[in-house]
Amino acid sequence: MKINKLFTLILGVLFSTIHCCDMRTRTHITNEEHVTEKVSIDELQQLVKDHSLLMNSLYRTTLQLREDFYNQKMVLSNGTKQDREKQQGYIERAKLTKRDPKLTKANLMGPISDDQQDIFDDLQEYTEDIQAGRHAERPRGILLVGPPGTGKSYFTEAFAGENGYLFFKQDASDINTGFAGDGAAYVKASFNYYRQEADKHATQPRNEGKLTIVFIDEVDAVARCRGDMGEGSASTNTRATLNQLLVEMDEYEKNKNILFVFATNREGDLDPAFKRPGRADRTVYFKPPTKEQLIKKATELAPGYRRCDGAIQVMEKKQKDGSDLFDIMVNHKFTFPYVKVVLARANCYAHRAKLSKAQWEHYKEAIEYAVIKKTGDERRGYPRERSELVQDLAVISQIKNNLPTEDEKTAIAHLKTIGCTNSFLINE
Repeated sequence: MKINKLFTLILGVLFSTIHCCDMRTRTHITNEEHVTEKVSIDELQQLVKDHSLLMNSLYRTTLQLREDFYNQKMVLSNGTKQDREKQQGYIERAKLTKRDPKLTKANLMGPISDDQQDIFDDLQEYTEDIQAGRHAERPRGILLVGPPGTGKSYFTEAFAGENGYLFFKQDASDINTGFAGDGAAYVKASFNYYRQEADKHATQPRNEGKLTIVFIDEVDAVARCRGDMGEGSASTNTRATLNQLLVEMDEYEKNKNILFVFATNREGDLDPAFKRPGRADRTVYFKPPTKEQLIKKATELAPGYRRCDGAIQVMEKKQKDGSDLFDIMVNHKFTFPYVKVVLARANCYAHRAKLSKAQWEHYKEAIEYAVIKKTGDERRGYPRERSELVQDLAVISQIKNNLPTEDEKTAIAHLKTIGCTNSFLINE
């Protein structure tokens, strides 16, 4: 396209130059022949003006072509076959992040919070306004914060499928590689690919106003606060990757068809520049699921286990205090993955007892196993206060009878395996 424009400008300059020479020659000849026909000053000035405009346009087009040529040479190849292959490798990695969102709002486990509902409503209204030809604003980025297993990825795929959006899912750990400069180069190449796909998707029939979701999970792996990274080559590489990510998020005009969604369970570790409005300007918090959501998840998973038929009815059996096993799971803030742990363990316990169906005792023992697992995981991952450790000990003491043996040494060894290494806790 630019080459054709360049040839057109060159021909225009040649014809205008010949025309100017012809006008000057005719004027000179007519003056020698003492003919009264003269070229008007206005016509000559207009011709000179057109000629100057053509020359300026030719000059600008030549400069632009030269700049594009060198930019393409530096970015794509840098003059070597190895760099071209590396650039193509980045694009192939980005292509693998494309997903087909098959979930919708109806697939979510139970009622959603008001903040989550606002995301559905705002994006739906934005699409409708754009299709109607009205100006509409939308969030540039959405940050999803919540404990592991609360359905952040599930939620993102659901509103992408609900609105018919193009969906890319990227893990932050794949971005932040160990090679110097590789992370920043991959961010630049992948975001260019996302923009091309987003623009292509938006120009298709009936897709006007429909965005492209770029979802980066566990974003704290690449967007940690730069003051906490320390020194060294690895920290420098991570910092360069974050800087490139922030630059790509600021390209408002280029990202007009892209909505960035990030998920993390460590909001306090994120860099302040990453969370500022214009980058991640909407934060949605996810809480542990309610009793109704846990029941719905258990109903969905139970048919996959041979001995968990009728699990819901057994687990909803009321005790003397009026509570059931699902109430215990809610009190311990169980998330959706722990429902699968409970069903799997109950199925194992029933198999050990050589029963065709898991009993109430099996589900209770499975919940106690999940409590120990959850407590140990949290203690390894987060600093714990003394009061919290004492509370954990109280919980463990309640289920002590369900430990492998009643021997005290075995119980202490079991406490050590889940992280209870503090002397005051074991001495309790």
